[in-house]
Amino acid sequence: MRDAAVRGSGPTTQENEMKLKDQRVILTGAAGGMGSILANLIADAGAEVALIDANAEALQELAASIDGSHAVPADLSNEEGCQEAIQSAMQALGGVDVLINLAGLMSFSPMKKRISSGCSCSCKLT
Repeated sequence: MRDAAVRGSGPTTQENEMKLKDQRVILTGAAGGMGSILANLIADAGAEVALIDANAEALQELAASIDGSHAVPADLSNEEGCQEAIQSAMQALGGVDVLINLAGLMSFSPMKKRISSGCSCSCKLT
């Protein structure tokens, strides 16, 4: 059951709800604090949502609390994981109208090392 405080938070208007109604939304980083709040708001607005997160246990718990949502456990730290997750989510939804990327990577290394090594991961939506 969704927490009433989560449902009631945020300035959701009837107009914004209509914009998301019947939309297919992919949400990465869904199982975290901001992600789970956003997932509930999106679902409450009438969208069908595919939830992506590396924390499979928290993701399943969140998906079980949102009727009609789709859980896609995935490691988005590499391109192959990104592609597989997006394809699974798109297959579950039958396409995608909105993509929200909340997933993030944290690197604890000296700034000089991070700048010289670079980091790139992108997913192609087809």
